Amino acid sequence: MSNTEAEKVFGNFTFTKKPSVVKVSKDNAVSFAVNFKLKKGSNEYKINSDSYYILRKGYYISINFIEQLGKEDNSELFKTLIGSIISGN
Repeated sequence: MSNTEAEKVFGNFTFTKKPSVVKVSKDNAVSFAVNFKLKKGSNEYKINSDSYYILRKGYYISINFIEQLGKEDNSELFKTLIGSIISGN
């Protein structure tokens, strides 16, 4: 999905962290973060989504942390949770 296509569904869709390969435990993972707006009725919510796709033997494990911007900031908790992942064989 391009930013243009995402913009049709999510308002103000932007990458805040471009996709990159990182290590999660001993596995390679694709990590990225996006911000966007969701509307429900007359309410508008600014959302941050941090995503990790961990490559395993022929499949990916998807981990996604989503929170509303301007409320609690759980970014350090998310980093701690990702750092605590231990993958098996």
